[in-house]
Amino acid sequence: MGWQTSSAPATARVHGVVHRLEEGALAALDEAEAYPDGYDRTTVAVDTGASFVEAIAYVGTPAFTDDTCLPSRRYLNIVLRGAELDMTAYHLCRLDTSDGDEYVPAGDRTLRRRPTSTPSSAAMPRSTPTLAVSWRRVEIPTGSFVQPRVRLYAPDLMGTFAEALAHGPIEEVFPDVFFVTGEMRTTFPEFPDVPWVFNRNMTIVREGGALTLINSVRLDEQGLAALDALGEVEHVVRIGALHDRDDAFYLDRYHPTFWATQGIVPEGLSVDKRLVPGGETPFGGCTVFEFTTTAKPEGILIVDRAGGIAVACDALQNWVKPDEFFSDETVELMGSLGFWQAANIGPLFAMRNDPKAEDYERLLELPFRHALCGHGEPLRDSAHEDYAATVAKTFAS
Repeated sequence: MGWQTSSAPATARVHGVVHRLEEGALAALDEAEAYPDGYDRTTVAVDTGASFVEAIAYVGTPAFTDDTCLPSRRYLNIVLRGAELDMTAYHLCRLDTSDGDEYVPAGDRTLRRRPTSTPSSAAMPRSTPTLAVSWRRVEIPTGSFVQPRVRLYAPDLMGTFAEALAHGPIEEVFPDVFFVTGEMRTTFPEFPDVPWVFNRNMTIVREGGALTLINSVRLDEQGLAALDALGEVEHVVRIGALHDRDDAFYLDRYHPTFWATQGIVPEGLSVDKRLVPGGETPFGGCTVFEFTTTAKPEGILIVDRAGGIAVACDALQNWVKPDEFFSDETVELMGSLGFWQAANIGPLFAMRNDPKAEDYERLLELPFRHALCGHGEPLRDSAHEDYAATVAKTFAS
C-alpha cells in the first residue's frame, strides 16, 4: 500500500492548497507524517497566482519510498476528496489521462496502469478505472467561480474483497429510502453438507446528499454507478452480527463513518461510532433499538418516515417466496425449516440467538408501519400488527 509524495523536475507542476498553521500545529503534523523517518521537510516557493509564498512541503525519504506501491482505495479517495475542494481541471484530468506533454516519472504506476496478472482477482470484474469530471458554478459575495467535481469509478483490481454477486436494481421504496436485493452464498455449521444460496437486502437512506448504507451488499460496477448517482456514501451501518461480508469494501472505497451495534466486533475493521439507544445516529429522525437477550448483538433502526420504517437485519424477516437468487436445494431446506412465512422471526436466527419475548415486546412499543429486513420482501403498511401477531404466536406460553 502506498502514500503519495512529490518527485518531479523543476519544470513540472504540482497543484495543491497552502494552509496557514496555528502555533504548535507543526509538531502534530510532523507526528502524523512520520517526520523525519518517513517524510522529510523541505521549503518550496508556491505560486498562488497573485504572488510567491514560502511554504513547507513533506517529501518521502529514500528509505521510505517504493515506486512499486499502489495506493489503497481509502487513501486514494481521501486524495480525490481534497481534489474536489480546490484543484484545477488540469490536475484532475492528469490523474486519469496523459497526452505525453507533461512530466511522467519513470516507473509511473497510476490507476491508469493496472496489474496484468493478479491470481486472487481472476474472477473479479476487470473494467478500466476512470475519473468523471463535472463542473458547478459556486456563488460568493464578490461574484462566482466554476469548481470542478471529480468522481472515481474503479473496480477492486487487486481482489482484496469478497466479489460482487448477482443483485437487482436499486429501487426507491419510500421517499429517499432505497432497497436492493442480491445473492448470498455461504455455509452454516448447523448444516455442513448444504451450500446455501439465498437472497439478502441492503437499505439505503438519503438525507440531503448523504447516503447511509445498512446491511451492506456489494454492488457491481453498474450498481455502484447507480449508487453514486444518488449521492455521497457518508455512512455504513452494521446492525447485525452476521452481516459482515461487504462492509470492508465500502469502507475502503468511500472512506465513510462506520457505525455498529454495541457488542459487534468486526474482524479487521475499526468501528468509528456505536449505535446506542438514545445516542447519536447517522441521519436525523432515527431511533436505535437494541436486543438485550440475544446470544449475538443485534439492532434495529426505526426511521421516522412514511409513518415509521423498521430497518432490521436478521431479527425480523419477511421471506414470503423464493426469487432468482435462491438455489433449489436451499429453497427445499428453508421450506422444511419454516422460513417461508410473512413477518417471520427467522428460524436460524432464533436457533442461534434464543431471543426472548421481552425484546420483541419492547420493540412493539415503538411506532412503525413498514419493515425493510435483511432478508425477504419489503413489508408495507401492516408491519407492526403483523409482527405483533407473530410475536404473540411464537412466544405463547
